[in-house]
Amino acid sequence: MTLYETIFILNPDTDETDLQEVTQSVQSFIESNGGQVKRVDNWGRKRLAYEVKHYSEGYFVLMLFESSSELVADLYRQYQLIDSVLKSIVVKFDGDLAKAMEPRSGSEDSSSESAPGESAPGESAPGESVPGESAPGESAPGESVPDVIPSLTDQEAVPIADVVKDDTDSSSDE
Repeated sequence: MTLYETIFILNPDTDETDLQEVTQSVQSFIESNGGQVKRVDNWGRKRLAYEVKHYSEGYFVLMLFESSSELVADLYRQYQLIDSVLKSIVVKFDGDLAKAMEPRSGSEDSSSESAPGESAPGESAPGESVPGESAPGESAPGESVPDVIPSLTDQEAVPIADVVKDDTDSSSDE
């Protein structure tokens, strides 16, 4: 069985009891189809990066679960059947399970938590650059950029002048 994580966003008009019911129904769906839910984390109401179905906010819920790959397609179909789900995604979890299972630091009040994609002071979010480190393909300040970019194929680089024909040569042939 493979470890997956799913995030689903519920419409902001959903009340607390419906939020708990939808979360419980998704959890029971996973468990009734042979999966095992490892963690459920309600991130609360957050602002969306862009409008989804005319909503600019939504309730975010993260679940970490272990299941077979067949369950993922069924889970997407299940999300489509729940009217209050605005968006959802399921991806393979490739992080540290022990670290993911640790309780979140700070209060459980959703207003004091960082929004998805934001990081707490002193931490860096995935994809965020850290001083002194550079992402693959990027050069850090002070490092030189290579003059030649490696080719993706085995072909040798050809000067652009050899590739582009001169218009004056073609007009003299006519």
